[in-house]
Parts: sequence; structure tokens; C-alpha cells
Amino acid sequence: MEKDRSPAIALVLSTLRAAVLGALLSASVGVGLNAALTTDPPNDERVQADGFTRQVHAAMKQHHCSTTGFGANSLPPTALIRTGHGRLRVVTFVEGWEVYSGERPGTLVAVCLDDKDVVTRQA
Repeated sequence: MEKDRSPAIALVLSTLRAAVLGALLSASVGVGLNAALTTDPPNDERVQADGFTRQVHAAMKQHHCSTTGFGANSLPPTALIRTGHGRLRVVTFVEGWEVYSGERPGTLVAVCLDDKDVVTRQA
């Protein structure tokens, strides 16, 4: 009877090993598929943000702008702002300060040394 148990135990152990291996493989494949399927596809908002970033970099280079300023002894003549409608504009430093302080809508992007191409406030 001892010999009859040995093949039965071996069969149970083999079946158990196969079940555990199958479960591990299923879990790892399932996690991999889930990660692949839940990756965010590119969307219009991200593409627009990338386009805006390129526009900001180009404007900052063209108008000699800085996001951190030019030192305590420098008063930049212009500022780069993003309007409430999402447009990028070069305005006077005073208008940029008004945006920064919340007196007018928009976001201050940078201050600039270039004083040409300034868009003045429309009444």
C-alpha cells in the first residue's frame, strides 16, 4: 500500500506545481496586458500643450526672455504672458506685472529684454 501512495502523491504534487506555475504565468501576462492597455494614448490636450511649449520657447528666444528675471538692477521693458484665451502675447512690463498680481486675467510666462512687438492693452 505504501507503493500506491507514492505515485498518487507524485501526481498530486505535479498537478499542484502545474497549477501554481499556470497561475503565476497568467498573473504575469495579465499584469503586462493590463499595463499595455491602460497606457494613455496621445490626446489633443497633450499635443496642444507641446505646441504651446514650442511657441513659448521660440518667443522667449526671439524676445530675449527669462522666467527668473535678469537680476536686481535690471527692469525688463516687456513681459511674455498667456492671455485668458490661451494666446501668447508680448506686453509692457507693467501689464505683465498686472497679470502676475491678478489685476488682469492671464498668466505671466516670462520677462523680456526686447522692447519691440509689444501688444498694448485694448480698451
